[in-house]
Amino acid sequence: MLRPRAAKPSDSASTGQNFVRNLGFETARLLGLLGTVVGMASGLLFCSAIFAADNKSYRASELSLRDPSAARLAAPMQGIVDGLKRRDALVRLASGADVNLWVCRSVDPSVTIKTGPVGPTTFAAIQQIAKAANCEVQYVAGVVIIGPADWVDAVTIDLVQAANKTARQTPELADIRWPRLSTPTEALAATIFSNENKSKQSPPTNSDTTLPHDLWPAAEWKQIDRSVAEALVRHQFFSVELGKSVTETTNTNSDNRAPHPKAKMSERFRRRYESPDLASIRRAVMASDPAARIRPADGGLEVHALATAHRIATQAMLATAPAIDANGRAANQPDAAGATDEPRFSLKSTTSARNALTQLCQAANRTCVIQADAASTCERIITIEAVDQTLKELIDTIANMAGVTATWEAKQIVFRAK
Repeated sequence: MLRPRAAKPSDSASTGQNFVRNLGFETARLLGLLGTVVGMASGLLFCSAIFAADNKSYRASELSLRDPSAARLAAPMQGIVDGLKRRDALVRLASGADVNLWVCRSVDPSVTIKTGPVGPTTFAAIQQIAKAANCEVQYVAGVVIIGPADWVDAVTIDLVQAANKTARQTPELADIRWPRLSTPTEALAATIFSNENKSKQSPPTNSDTTLPHDLWPAAEWKQIDRSVAEALVRHQFFSVELGKSVTETTNTNSDNRAPHPKAKMSERFRRRYESPDLASIRRAVMASDPAARIRPADGGLEVHALATAHRIATQAMLATAPAIDANGRAANQPDAAGATDEPRFSLKSTTSARNALTQLCQAANRTCVIQADAASTCERIITIEAVDQTLKELIDTIANMAGVTATWEAKQIVFRAK
């Protein structure tokens, strides 16, 4: 497993793959993960965060690369998830970035992934899997939201507009979970009551807290705003085409079940973006919504635009990886003080030299070329435990263990027998 130098210890694991949980760091570092996917000779490598992170709780009404979760979604990543079920692949990617995940119940979770290599960032990898299901992706209030475009946009509108109305209120963050085969009503109760109090209180059974029957997979959300969690559960029974929640009956004025007509999808709303590359966000928004209004705000951009334009702005921020230079460092990426700082990793893994070198070359945005005279030695199984090394140093370390040399070129790294 690759760990960033300043990361806090991990306290979680997933079957066949250990995941980094970086719970906050003072200066954004390369975030890495290298492992073997069960039943496949492939792995995922996560790296790079390019903005000074903080521990602030970011609301639905803003998106900043100072948010550690957003930074991890924007981290360069190349990997192969072919052969995994759609749900498993999405959970694996989201868990690797330590972000919460919510997928529309209309999306078939059992489809086997056949997308080929995914990347170049964690968010882009999730987006590729979603696109194969004719779905879109948005990141709001610490949650990656996946589903049909209209559904994702409707959820975004409600979450962001609600955050704009309560901007001066402190979000009530909580860890929320429910077990496998829970009903939607039980899931809703988990968002309303704390785990400590839930066993002591029986949730009301009126029409406002009773949802249609279904059986859901287990879920675990970390430090999510309770109002966001409740809205996400309720939106699983919302249809843009119908213009209202499918659970709605006669109570059309309920705040939790308010009709959501198609006309609302054409309303523009405000969201603030903070990134080292604000020009790309501005271009993406104006290309999608020429009537959008954009102005500087608190070191970022305040964007007043359609939901589609906000979704594209998120993609512009999170789906494009920074360049990696010939020394294996993120090119022109400032640290908190504004100076370039070469990212360093710690790596602990047992795998073939070929697999490790291939994954690290992908992280460096270069093709791994193993010459014929080095092919057999690169099949050697190696065990590496390296601490505080740059990407280039890691590649050289593994090359030496395999008995080969590494030559960095503009678009590839060539490995030859010594």
